[in-house]
Amino acid sequence: MPRPKTADRSTVAEKNITFRASERTRSLLDALVAAAQEEAEAIGANVSMGSYLKGLIEREARAKGIEPKTTVVTITSKKKKEKASPRLA
Repeated sequence: MPRPKTADRSTVAEKNITFRASERTRSLLDALVAAAQEEAEAIGANVSMGSYLKGLIEREARAKGIEPKTTVVTITSKKKKEKASPRLA
């Protein structure tokens, strides 16, 4: 049974990107992903080529001011007076 679709589709990756790379460029990318995977293993995370490239694009965009830095907002429930999960704004 497939998992249910996420209600908020703004964070779901639905577009494919395809590009050609030389053997050298592909080897460099493989090495970068492997190095990132070594770092991520310390916290039990996994790095794929896709996640590495998405992270690279996000970091570069923020560094160049193309996309504002993500702000974490805490939402408080009025009924229960408990803090809800943090959401990205």
